[in-house]
Amino acid sequence: MDNKNDYYSNFTLSQEDERTEATALSISDRKRVITIASAGEIPICLYAKTDGEIIAVDSDIRQLYLSQLKYTIVKRIDEIDALRFLGYKKIESSERKNIFDKLINIFPKDLNNFWKQNKEYLYEGVVHTGRYEKFIIKKVKIFNFLFKNAVRQFLLTKNRAQRQVAFNKHFNRWYIRLFFKIIFHPRIFARRGMDPRSLKQRNKNQSVGLQYFNKLRNFCVENPIDENYFFQMHFSGSVNKDSCVPYYLTPEGVKKIKGKKDEIKWIHTDVISYLKHSEEKFDAFHLSNVPDWLTQEKFNELLEEVYRCSEDKARVIWRTLHVNYDVPDKLKKYFIRDEQQERNLELSDRFPFYQLNIFSIAKDC
Repeated sequence: MDNKNDYYSNFTLSQEDERTEATALSISDRKRVITIASAGEIPICLYAKTDGEIIAVDSDIRQLYLSQLKYTIVKRIDEIDALRFLGYKKIESSERKNIFDKLINIFPKDLNNFWKQNKEYLYEGVVHTGRYEKFIIKKVKIFNFLFKNAVRQFLLTKNRAQRQVAFNKHFNRWYIRLFFKIIFHPRIFARRGMDPRSLKQRNKNQSVGLQYFNKLRNFCVENPIDENYFFQMHFSGSVNKDSCVPYYLTPEGVKKIKGKKDEIKWIHTDVISYLKHSEEKFDAFHLSNVPDWLTQEKFNELLEEVYRCSEDKARVIWRTLHVNYDVPDKLKKYFIRDEQQERNLELSDRFPFYQLNIFSIAKDC
């Protein structure tokens, strides 16, 4: 890969809580699932939670190589070494190099060749090398320096009530809202923290920073800090305990993955193109935040292909931050929205910065 940037790709840690996606899709009952590969956590976790077939697609080959890396590592080594190697736990780069030297010859050939050429990202702890992750790491350091007393008081909380009081007292302040407006201003964020294409469809009259700040309350308050690996990775760069990780890296998840004979199918293409050329039927669709990258017209096209390739009672989930597209009129009677589940899961979601969109498909209407 010819990459002159200091980051690997847009994201190296999926910004989706696999508990949410698994619940929304009723994943244990599914037989064929299509998912966006992204940074790998969702397809691998869903794979560990179902006996069904998992097909993971992505238009960015780097995301597929990253996802396959995580999947292969969990298949080949124990979860503690996997946590350390991937970057969930802090270790020296020399230790990661030693682990990689042991792994490289058991990778599939194309994966082997790719990561030999890009091993510097692995030595950093690959989950820290995304464009977004590097941007956030720098901004959190500034945040912790400027508001160190607020952060310290918040981290001392023991329960939801205390977190609520601490948030209102220390974080819900005009100067912190201003900080968010500045660092997430599109001129800064789109240049340093995010692919500009992901912001192209946003409402220009809304502040991206205030969008993030308005979701910060749920992120900080609704889930215990010691059970939220997203919070820990954002604020300290590592998890506090080995059990506070994505499901595929837990002892139970690793055991299930190692015990499975079928493989995830990794496909380099965008989801619309894949579905357009597919004659398969799926009973679960994980679409990540793909709609944020699409025009209304392309979003309509995506849902038309989802409907064409769906089984009756298939489940669908996507996340949005910048757009709020309606299901096209001709499909509305088939896409049955589960608003109650959306509300419930948004409260328990460990990365609640996105709006959840959860549907069942009724083919017999």
